[in-house]
Amino acid sequence: MDSLLRFESKYLISQVDYYRIRADIRTLCTLDKHSKGMENNRYFVRSLYYDSYDLNAYVQKVTGENIRNKLRIRTYSSIENECEFLKIEQKMRIGRLINKIKTTIPLDDYQVFVKTGSWPEKSNEMLRDFERIVRAEQLRPVVLVDYDREAWFSRFGDGVRISFDHDVRYASSSSLFGLTHNFKKDLSKNVVMEIKCEQDDVAWVSELVRLHGLKAEPNSKYVNAIDNAYQQVWH
Repeated sequence: MDSLLRFESKYLISQVDYYRIRADIRTLCTLDKHSKGMENNRYFVRSLYYDSYDLNAYVQKVTGENIRNKLRIRTYSSIENECEFLKIEQKMRIGRLINKIKTTIPLDDYQVFVKTGSWPEKSNEMLRDFERIVRAEQLRPVVLVDYDREAWFSRFGDGVRISFDHDVRYASSSSLFGLTHNFKKDLSKNVVMEIKCEQDDVAWVSELVRLHGLKAEPNSKYVNAIDNAYQQVWH
């Protein structure tokens, strides 16, 4: 089980701004190991989000609650028989401060959980907590979010991570795999830029944001998925 405590800011940027910012960070950052060697330096990410029947996590986000908790299962393959592992994640937010707790499991364990509602691995504290929350809050999987991520790490050893998420698409789904998903693409053609820092104020990051006139704004992929793809959402 891993726990990451970071400050997170999101920016919705144009393709033109993306190329400008990427050119500037090349001397400040190095490519993430998962981006290296991939086409356009981008790797595939798929997340299956859990919520209650009344979409409590969605409502908390759109009404601006400062303290929120979100559960998801993540894969880096769209094809089940090519999936080597999954990430089970709990993401807790207080304002800009994020605490992400995650653990890695084999595909077989996920398949058991889907069928029984219980993890076969009983000694993993994070899995026990995930299972407890799912049961107590009557959560179930509701939507998939796919995108292609390009990630960079600071060269200065300060733990800064900058990512660019391209071609975001959404689907209403109760499973990571095995269904014919009718994905809906985000038609804005914008890029989602995320900056994650271990400290609240990193000088070179602040200068980068100022130089490009970036304005942090809420941009939840989960909320966008509900708004664009979930079959039972109200408006």
